[in-house]
Amino acid sequence: HSQVDFKSPLRFGDHANVRVTCFKLGRSSLGLRYRFEVGGVECVDARMITACVRLSESKSFEMPARYCAAFEKLREEA
Repeated sequence: HSQVDFKSPLRFGDHANVRVTCFKLGRSSLGLRYRFEVGGVECVDARMITACVRLSESKSFEMPARYCAAFEKLREEA
């Protein structure tokens, strides 16, 4: 699932700073947030939920611990 809020135009040639945070960290899924800013103005706020799925079985599986640890470092403050 994805959700995007466009708040201010991005123009060709703009140099956007993108901040990536993790707003949800579950057993087999995670939510990442991407914020694009140009000159201190937020242009885009996007959220995406991603699930770990074994395609051969179409079933979710537990995210490996090393990935959980990496995404935990990106965790948004409550």
